[in-house]
Amino acid sequence: MVSFKNDNCPVFFLKLRILAILDRPGLSFIEADIKILEKYFELDIFYRTDYPRFRYLILDVIKQLIYRRPDIIYFWFIIPWDTAPIVFLSKLIGIKSVLVTGGYDIANIPEIDFGLMREPRARSWTRFALKWADLVLPFSEFSKSEILRLIPLNHIQVLYPGVNTQTFQPSHSVKQNLAVTVGTISHRIKNKGLDVFAKCSKLMPEVDFVIIGQIEDAEVGCYLKSLGGDNLYLTNERVPLAELVSWYQKAKIYVQISWYEGFGLAIAEAMACGCIPVVTNAGSIPEVVGDFGHFATINDPKSTAEAIHSALMSTKQQEVRRWIVENYPLERRETELINALEKLHSR
Repeated sequence: MVSFKNDNCPVFFLKLRILAILDRPGLSFIEADIKILEKYFELDIFYRTDYPRFRYLILDVIKQLIYRRPDIIYFWFIIPWDTAPIVFLSKLIGIKSVLVTGGYDIANIPEIDFGLMREPRARSWTRFALKWADLVLPFSEFSKSEILRLIPLNHIQVLYPGVNTQTFQPSHSVKQNLAVTVGTISHRIKNKGLDVFAKCSKLMPEVDFVIIGQIEDAEVGCYLKSLGGDNLYLTNERVPLAELVSWYQKAKIYVQISWYEGFGLAIAEAMACGCIPVVTNAGSIPEVVGDFGHFATINDPKSTAEAIHSALMSTKQQEVRRWIVENYPLERRETELINALEKLHSR
């Protein structure tokens, strides 16, 4: 093992081998972790989307455990049918496991049929995985409380996602009368409140409304357009990072009127670009926005329109960015993640 030290992180073991089991490529918060882990460790990655059946993933993981012998298995999200058996197997052979969790995988929102914990069998397997893992890293205090409602744990530590505040920063141009939100347009539009966002555009014709996200279901896209006014625009695709930043830089308002959020990274990224947040009091959102949120009632277009109107009057763009820079920088996640893994390995 090689000791190393830089300005951000204390001494740690450079050559630890991490096996990361991740949902799918392209998720920005997971990609950020990959860059951190690759920077300090030997990293092997398995994506769940590469496997048509859970058992095929588990078989490949077993081969990896035998032939590569990782020091730590690092999961992003708990998918009960693969996470629980792999965690148990790693425990048997003395390999430590880390679960990064706190979103859909531990949610139970019956009003919108959202969350894996609506399934009794999934709850049992998830509790099993949480109990036998060596470290659980929820990405908000809210997520931690949700996990502790499922099962009491001592090996749990909040580790907030981080915002790259060099990439997400304001421009020098004047903000426009523009409200944006991010969300995939599918049968699950209610979770992010995209239907309410569309209805708001009809109530506020003086403001431009933009939904940034891929249309996975064309019928749902047409439905949203029918709910909104002529001032509602759908990007129709998942935009490149530079274009996403450009939207945030132009917009006065970022809207996240979700029923549930484990963290809400898009809110923090938009705030880093000087957007005033219009949000619901759901999940971890109050943690993310601090004292700067303009709150709307869930599933209420009129309340949301009133919150947007209030936010348009705000002049706290610089304070909003400063809040994110001070509380949720990517550098903080890097330092805390490396510290947590080094401490786990040394136990």
